[in-house]
Amino acid sequence: SAPPVGDLTLCQNSSNTSYTINSVANAILYEWAISPVNAGVITGTSTTGTVDWDESFSGTAYISARGVNGLCNGDFSDNLSVTILQGPAAIISASGSTTFCSGDFVTLNANTGASLFYQWQKDGVNINGETSSAYVATLSGNYAVIVTDMNVCPTNSNTITITINPVPAANITIAGPTTFCQGQATQLSVNTGTGYTYQWIKDGVVLTGAVNSLYMVTQQGEYATIVTNSYSCPTTSSVVAI
Repeated sequence: SAPPVGDLTLCQNSSNTSYTINSVANAILYEWAISPVNAGVITGTSTTGTVDWDESFSGTAYISARGVNGLCNGDFSDNLSVTILQGPAAIISASGSTTFCSGDFVTLNANTGASLFYQWQKDGVNINGETSSAYVATLSGNYAVIVTDMNVCPTNSNTITITINPVPAANITIAGPTTFCQGQATQLSVNTGTGYTYQWIKDGVVLTGAVNSLYMVTQQGEYATIVTNSYSCPTTSSVVAI
């Protein structure tokens, strides 16, 4: 008898697919069959059967059905051949650390190959215009890529989590004049915060031991400070000329 009717070509890891068969005289129920057994599972007791495809299967599957009643079973129909196309590989890797300070970045790279197409995603949402094999991540989030081949079969990649830590402010306050006589002094201070460390600089050179939020200036020069937070993220202040 005539085979079931439905999609003949699908991509690997397709969603559930329904197939139908003509009604059979005297049938009360219908029995569906699929082979090979690793192709998936087909369910249904009416003229419609639904296949839950195994996500790892590719190749050719055969679907058939027959009518049954309480007295006897009919013959199975002719097979419907369904081709399951294997999707492309989709693997991403990071060019460096995936945890870094704000203002830095990391490049994510997907596998390449002939006739492959890409769509990058952040937190499960497509990133507009990001369709190359590489993506530069500058924001925290969960990144992945969908790789599609010439058969228009998509594969979802692994996910890489990017964590971007904040950088501290580094603002110097001057408590006194910036021009004064030899033997006098003026105080510089920088903003404070929990877990902050400090390093003062004069004329681009680190001042040994000057690691407090306050620094007393007694010599002419250009002063700045590096403020580092608990994430080890540094910020260099603007220069103050004394």
